Amino acid sequence: YVATGGSDSSPGTEAQPWQTVQKAADTMVAGDTVHIRAGTYRERVSPQNSGDEGAYITYAAYPGESVTLDGTGVDIPEWSGLFDITNRSYIRVSGLRVANALTNPHNPGILADTCDHILIENNTVYRTNDSGIAAWTCSDVVIDGNTVEKACEAMWNECITVGNTAHFEVKNNLVFDSAKEGICLKDGSYDGSAHHNEVHHTGAVGFYVDAQAVHTHDIEVYDNVSRDGVEDG
Repeated sequence: YVATGGSDSSPGTEAQPWQTVQKAADTMVAGDTVHIRAGTYRERVSPQNSGDEGAYITYAAYPGESVTLDGTGVDIPEWSGLFDITNRSYIRVSGLRVANALTNPHNPGILADTCDHILIENNTVYRTNDSGIAAWTCSDVVIDGNTVEKACEAMWNECITVGNTAHFEVKNNLVFDSAKEGICLKDGSYDGSAHHNEVHHTGAVGFYVDAQAVHTHDIEVYDNVSRDGVEDG
């Protein structure tokens, strides 16, 4: 457990929670779940361990409570996310609000980079310089039920970006209010789908399958809604 009034020298129990999400990220091993209590956490989070098949490491808001990971005043390295999953496997991120990833131009809100078996579900991402949610050079990624608003404020990439990634599913997401593309599947991605998403009020294409640089193939796009955008749906 993590709570704003906790201490990182505590055992991390419900009665004696840790204070920072990063303490959980430094500590948890396969099969562990951290329940994050209500409040605002001004920190960057980077998981240090991987889960395993059938034993994901889960980062989750405590049921019924609102949890914000806020990048205001946080030093986020270039090419890194505020919630940054790099070279890890079997990680689940669920029910968080991730806001203000604005330190450098290439700062997504939630980033999976060189990962496999990643589940990003039911999060809200607000104000990012780069993508709201991005998966790069990954496999077996599910991006499900998230809301992304005001992404790509530095005009890099797309609100939800899947690049050079195999075996993916982007579904049930809501994307709106950005000057860039809504959902983009690109740069050699394959064997994936985007379905039952809604994109509106974007300044560029709603849904984009982009093979400009690398052959991108075997992707299904269906049962989506794109509306009130400046360019094509």
